[in-house]
Amino acid sequence: MGTLRFSLSGKYLASGMYGMKINGLYNHNRADIYDFNRCDGSINYKQYYMTPMDTSSYWDWDHKFDICFSGNDSLLYMSHQYTIYQIDLSDTNINNGLFIHGPDTLLDYFPLYHLMGLHRGFKQTYNQNLKTPPNMANYGLGKDTTKICWPLSQTESEVRSAEWVVYPNPSSIVFIVQNKHGKKKDLYNVQGELLFSTKEDVIDVKSYAKGIYYLQVEGQVKKVIIE
Repeated sequence: MGTLRFSLSGKYLASGMYGMKINGLYNHNRADIYDFNRCDGSINYKQYYMTPMDTSSYWDWDHKFDICFSGNDSLLYMSHQYTIYQIDLSDTNINNGLFIHGPDTLLDYFPLYHLMGLHRGFKQTYNQNLKTPPNMANYGLGKDTTKICWPLSQTESEVRSAEWVVYPNPSSIVFIVQNKHGKKKDLYNVQGELLFSTKEDVIDVKSYAKGIYYLQVEGQVKKVIIE
């Protein structure tokens, strides 16, 4: 089964592989971890992990069904048909998965572990519905306060910030901010890193490389170009 799971903080994305062939056998028990940028939706590959697949102890191969992050983003849980493994995401060893649970009743009555959803815990009786417990979203996540999320387009930025202007834009020498005298101006690069802050209306940019930057004034952002 292929699955995608976001961590509760929204910082990471986990992808469960399906149908990868190793030594002539299909091995489902792999999870890829990505850094996730909640501002622009980009993902960047980080690490992958594997858990063992038992092919002899149970009625069927004990392959992966689902993955789920712990609440603090430090662990990844992987449910197989008959077992559950815990992966330490701070450990770069791809095989660090720790066996933590197997069938808790006789195999004749065990309904298999399938989907998981960690959300303060849940109670489930033994029946076929065990395969699909609730996968609740983290509705209290809120916005990412660790970085600035830029407008999607220059037009959107101009609508939100119509009461102030910056000119000339593009410029290779200075940017002049109008209608925000005495207010703090912050210049960021495209990675969201703060380059400098000033309350001056004339911003000298001669020492910066050509490219796209973002100017923020009182929480409103405009895209500016140094040429």
